[in-house]
Amino acid sequence: SPHYSLLDQKMKVIKGHDAPLDCVNNKDTYVYWDICGLQAPIRLALALANADYVEVRLDPGDPNTPDYKGAWFAKKPALSEKGCPFPNLPYAMMTDGSYLVQSNAILRAIGYKYNLIAHNISLMDQALDQATDLDATITGACYRDFSSLKLYFIQKLPQQLHDWAKFLGDKPFMAGDSVSIADFKVYESFRKLQIIANEHADLFATTTTTRYLHTA
Repeated sequence: SPHYSLLDQKMKVIKGHDAPLDCVNNKDTYVYWDICGLQAPIRLALALANADYVEVRLDPGDPNTPDYKGAWFAKKPALSEKGCPFPNLPYAMMTDGSYLVQSNAILRAIGYKYNLIAHNISLMDQALDQATDLDATITGACYRDFSSLKLYFIQKLPQQLHDWAKFLGDKPFMAGDSVSIADFKVYESFRKLQIIANEHADLFATTTTTRYLHTA
């Protein structure tokens, strides 16, 4: 994706097998697999905020070997000892010594730190949580039964897109007149849908939703 190629040029990215236990270069440090996944909205928020941070992208190894993701699993107990309450990916280590897990919790922390919280918090939280459900549906099917997405696209997605378009209405962003953390999660979920739906573009015929996706 051109968006993520541009992001990679702007950010400090370290790739490898070893998950850090402390901040890298005395900067807020965000750790995840070397994929878009749950980290993509976090990257977008940090980029818009022009934050000074480090991202560590972990290589899980060869999925056809017993050591697949082994380096990460071996590091989790040490991360817990350092004070990370629920070691998981993604996780963030902040320069104040705190650890954060859960992608939406990390996103909210970024929002409060860099003024990306909407004035209407209830609208923002609704959009963020609803997009999380949408993303889980898409991603889960991709990993478990990709063929099931065909019926989902035909039977359920059109109504869901209609609901999203109605929720957005005439607003430029999901929670109002300015971008918030919810928009990054919604955008990334829609981006995945567009990738999957290259041959089913008619399912994205709700013009309001398409407008949002192309201007977010």
